[in-house]
Amino acid sequence: MPKRSAEKSPREPKKSEPKAKKKTSQLVIRVSKEERDAFVALCEDLDTSAAREIRHFMRRFVAEHDDGKNLGSVGLPSERD
Repeated sequence: MPKRSAEKSPREPKKSEPKAKKKTSQLVIRVSKEERDAFVALCEDLDTSAAREIRHFMRRFVAEHDDGKNLGSVGLPSERD
């Protein structure tokens, strides 16, 4: 029986898979335990995550209120997540 190599070949991304932009920053906020628990539970009921909904809110808020001073030509990440 042939001997199996202990090394695993690294998984190469499929050509059809776009590279996801990594999230590299954190925003720490303080909320009451009751607010947090209610928000997380509602997100779970709606089959989404709290982080995803907060990111969505931030993108929408900036798009609605930014007059070009804050983002300039940088733009916003896609609405994928």
